[in-house]
Amino acid sequence: MEHFETMLLVAAVLILLGLYCVIAAIRMKKTGKISSLIASSEEAAKCKKTRDLIEEMYLPFLGMGIICILFGGFSIIDKCYYAFPVVVRLFASLIFFGTCATVISRQRKVRRKYLNL
Repeated sequence: MEHFETMLLVAAVLILLGLYCVIAAIRMKKTGKISSLIASSEEAAKCKKTRDLIEEMYLPFLGMGIICILFGGFSIIDKCYYAFPVVVRLFASLIFFGTCATVISRQRKVRRKYLNL
């Protein structure tokens, strides 16, 4: 597989991951059940403050999903239609990886706080 095709595949996977995160966040908020992205079903069953955990993780997961969708779309546009300047690509990458790091850090804190892990 060529580099071009690999990058398009990665971008498509990012868009799908973003959609999954958005759907999981909305479903979590709507049903009141903790997503398996945050905790396994056994861990979630032990949580005494499910609503509080969901409130703390809803926006970060929703934001992460939106950023994944945007970054995947940006990557496809960059590879297929318009080559963005290096500075723009670097800035987009920093936003994406910064969001990832922030959500992972937040998830660890929330898991420690509500699941005692």
